[in-house]
Amino acid sequence: MNPTLLRHLALLLLISCTPGHAEIYKWVDENGKLHFSDTPREEGEAETIDLEPAVKIGTVKPQSADHLFKKDFSKHQENQQQRESFAEKRKKEKGKSRTAYGL
Repeated sequence: MNPTLLRHLALLLLISCTPGHAEIYKWVDENGKLHFSDTPREEGEAETIDLEPAVKIGTVKPQSADHLFKKDFSKHQENQQQRESFAEKRKKEKGKSRTAYGL
């Protein structure tokens, strides 16, 4: 691969890995209306707000799939029992029809 291409790619990766952190400012204007912005207010004082991420990586416990497995397994067992009972019923019907014809 071309060395300059690799350099450009590495530079692009470094630039894209910078944190996307922006400060948020809050202030109330003279009419009592609350404002939020990513730039501080030119006149007057604005309060900086620290926001927590919506989801912290590694802190959310994944939901267990056990209940899905149990649900599917019980459904499978139910279907299996229905097939077996249907097969038994057909065997009995075939037995009755054979005895009726004297076979």
